[in-house]
Amino acid sequence: EVSVDDNVHPEVLVDDMVQRDMPIMWQESMSSVSPVEPFTREDLMEQGLSSTESHVMAVRLHEDEVLMEHFSKSIFAFLCFMYMLTPAMFGLLIWLVVSLCLDREECDMPLKAWSCVAILMALYNMTLNSPSAKGSLIVRMCCRWTRDPMDRAPLPCRVRVYNACLSIFMFTWNLLGLFLASGSGQDDNSSLPACKDVAPSLHAAVMAYGAASLTFT
Repeated sequence: EVSVDDNVHPEVLVDDMVQRDMPIMWQESMSSVSPVEPFTREDLMEQGLSSTESHVMAVRLHEDEVLMEHFSKSIFAFLCFMYMLTPAMFGLLIWLVVSLCLDREECDMPLKAWSCVAILMALYNMTLNSPSAKGSLIVRMCCRWTRDPMDRAPLPCRVRVYNACLSIFMFTWNLLGLFLASGSGQDDNSSLPACKDVAPSLHAAVMAYGAASLTFT
């Protein structure tokens, strides 16, 4: 836990990420501070913050500076990976939809049912559960909670439960897809042909989409 007493002056360069979390009037006032000079809690209090608020803001700015100083390369690499994975996931989703429409043969594993649920979940995450500055629409409507960019308090219990349940379901469903696809053709007593034989495109799409979704989740 990071703490700051009255005599500590965190030397912080207010970068773009920090400025987005600060009111515009504070950003304009802070721009007058020389970038080589640290600003103090007194500087923050002069902008109208109380002693407690200035203490919290100084700690937050110091945490952001330490984070960017030591983990900037790791954060950049992670963001690049996510930016590359997102269009790849969209391409795999299109492949899954097309394969579901083209491969109409019945086979030994319920890959069609799995694909329908996976597609609905993807649409759900892109619409109702799409993240935003104030939280997703489903969270604002059903959990009755709106994110405040200036408030770093922990998420309410109901929101954490919702996020946990959704993540567990998606993780379990993706594992189930891999299990179903890998088990195709293993049952010699099945009266239906193996999915990998009569629906090879759908079988491959389920394997690829399930594996990528596990990584993305």
